[in-house]
Amino acid sequence: MPFIAVHAGAGKFNEEDVKELKSVCRLACDKAMVKLKDGCDVNEAITVALSVLEDSPLTNCGTGSCLTYKGTVECDASIMNGKGDFASVGAVSGVKNPIVLAHQLLLNQSKGLMSLGRIPPMCVCGDGAHQWAIENGVPVCNPDDLITEEAKEVYLDHIERLRREDAKEGSEQCAAKRRKVNDSQSKLDTVGAVCIDGNGLIGAGVSSGGISLKHTGRIGQAGVYGCGCWAKRHSDSSQIASSASGVGEYLIKTQLAKEITTSLVGQSVTIQAAFHQTFLGL
Repeated sequence: MPFIAVHAGAGKFNEEDVKELKSVCRLACDKAMVKLKDGCDVNEAITVALSVLEDSPLTNCGTGSCLTYKGTVECDASIMNGKGDFASVGAVSGVKNPIVLAHQLLLNQSKGLMSLGRIPPMCVCGDGAHQWAIENGVPVCNPDDLITEEAKEVYLDHIERLRREDAKEGSEQCAAKRRKVNDSQSKLDTVGAVCIDGNGLIGAGVSSGGISLKHTGRIGQAGVYGCGCWAKRHSDSSQIASSASGVGEYLIKTQLAKEITTSLVGQSVTIQAAFHQTFLGL
């Protein structure tokens, strides 16, 4: 029986946003489930679900993503299934749905070698990713179209706070106030999905706008193999998938998505214990 689950990413949201996010998550699951019942594979279902989340200005992916230090949107996304097929994009601008680009990379890989025996790319990033999207029919857009008013406000607030910090201005009281503002506006990272299609194949995917004020070209766990998502079919009766959200640098160092699933297979340990072991090293 097909299955789909999504998450809207780590971070802190006010009650009104939580209600809207739940509605967006339901819509993502509903649209993916319609496709699954029509017979689509796990890769397409994940792409459909995450595209809905990317289109929502409430999430930190696609439209409404956190802005880089230069005030631009750069997104990461990846997708993987239990057969080991994987594709990702990193620091790409001007692509409305980065997960669609990752999915297209996956489809291209399935066609086999290119002319002269060239290996099709598994991961593309930056300007190269944008160019690949154009050449392969993935919809592109004006990069500014992905910037929302809320993202702009948060960016300007963070830039001002950074300026004050660098100039060593403001009292401890002001600093505490600024931290409070930051906490209430914090959208940390990656949205994701895990899915099983009608043929019983498992998969996972992630999409992210990254952390606020990140350096241009920075790639988080959503664009790195084994760090943002993981899926593996061990046998007809054993398969597992994960989708991770949080601060990319830490998740990359620990390869959390891969390591936490590996530690769970065939062992009598809880997810909490596996997390403590793989991420915290306890």
